[in-house]
Amino acid sequence: MTQELRRDDSLPYREYILRPGEVMNFAFEWSIWLANRWIAGIPVNAGFAIRPRKATGFEYATAAGGFSGSVAPPAIEPAWPILEGLQVSDGTVLWTCQAISDSSLESTISSSDWAADSPLTLGGLSRNGTRVAGLVTIGSATADGDYYVRNTITLASTVKKVGTLLMRVRAGAA
Repeated sequence: MTQELRRDDSLPYREYILRPGEVMNFAFEWSIWLANRWIAGIPVNAGFAIRPRKATGFEYATAAGGFSGSVAPPAIEPAWPILEGLQVSDGTVLWTCQAISDSSLESTISSSDWAADSPLTLGGLSRNGTRVAGLVTIGSATADGDYYVRNTITLASTVKKVGTLLMRVRAGAA
């Protein structure tokens, strides 16, 4: 299964305006898109970890499991503590604040592949955990146009996800 580009922030997508001959550093921090986010009224098992909808710099795990907060409107997310070890009740779940780790991710990344439209050139590609980065070079003779760079990750769960950079090359760009 592959998830394709969506401009609603459900997968990485960025647009840049560049001139012929420019070089740009780029990176995707996939943990933003791979995080298990809080959802009201779902069953969670012991040991399950989530991240709040609005980042706090922490994740929250449950030792006993249960059901997260009520789905009755309005579904209200807990007031998340921001000190490790503090707890918050949510429905029948007691969440404990802890440092961010891979345990709050839906899956980890097994591989990362890059592709770029001709005449773009990729270099310096790297992956460190959930961060993938590199350089894109716009050839000095590149015609004005829209060119894509795609990063396809394969998760340990075998799901594939695609992040996209749109390079809008304009000779007169400032």
